[in-house]
Amino acid sequence: MCKFRYKLWVISRGVELNKMIIAFEGLDRSGKSTIRRVFAKATKEKYITIDRFSTTSFVMNDWFKRKDKQQEKSLLKCENALKKSDNLVLVFLDVLPQICWKRGAEYSVAELLIQRRMFIKTLIKQVSRGIRVVVIANNKTTEKTVKELIWQIESL
Repeated sequence: MCKFRYKLWVISRGVELNKMIIAFEGLDRSGKSTIRRVFAKATKEKYITIDRFSTTSFVMNDWFKRKDKQQEKSLLKCENALKKSDNLVLVFLDVLPQICWKRGAEYSVAELLIQRRMFIKTLIKQVSRGIRVVVIANNKTTEKTVKELIWQIESL
């Protein structure tokens, strides 16, 4: 099963179980996997968490000038279903591109800056469609970032 279909399957399980789905988005090497793992452990797997979802797909399709209309339709359909059930929160880990580059991101700082702008533009569109978005600056310790994130998620 491809990653995209697997994520849609995980999300459908979350909807069936009436659990909130939290999708971590951000630049390469921004700490998505680490924060997701620590967050899941700290909240005792209370939420379904995934790395990367629709925001990344929209940004990378633009970045590589891909026109995968079927995937885009599936993502929008999935977003709309989740919006209606109020089950989706996108968490954008905002990290300076220079830090991502130092951590080993495969893109240059200039390319990461452009991608960051693309992420923000896409997130604004998603907010305008009614998707809940939390932006977290991941420039503290992992524990502090997770504590702040838990507070923000639980206050939604």
